[in-house]
Amino acid sequence: MLQRLGFRATAYVVSGRISAGDPSFLTWSLLHALEKRGIEIGSHTVRHRDLTQLPAADAFAELMVSRRTLERRLGHAVQWVAYPFGRFDARVEALARRAGYVLATTTRPGVRQSARAPLALRRLRVLDSTGVRGLAAMLDG
Repeated sequence: MLQRLGFRATAYVVSGRISAGDPSFLTWSLLHALEKRGIEIGSHTVRHRDLTQLPAADAFAELMVSRRTLERRLGHAVQWVAYPFGRFDARVEALARRAGYVLATTTRPGVRQSARAPLALRRLRVLDSTGVRGLAAMLDG
């Protein structure tokens, strides 16, 4: 549907769960297929742990190992991350920058972004129940 309508999307993946044998998670071949259809892949860390609650070294490893794993397996740069649970603070933001990310999404609602805060992007929460009218209202709002 996204492709047909000309929309872009990003799938943020937990790299430690790819090909883990659990059929509810994506495989590398499915990720490659998504990319061929125009869906970009971003990081959602290695194990989806709350980075604000981890020691700096562990939070940095979650960010860096995920990015490197995705880049190695996908064959291109991965510079976007979605913070697990949307949780971040100034320390996590600095760690994400140090790990090589240039954009990061939070769960803070909104469409207005600041060029001064590329590692604290807001987003709209679109659910199965949102519908076309709900999405239109969000975009107008």
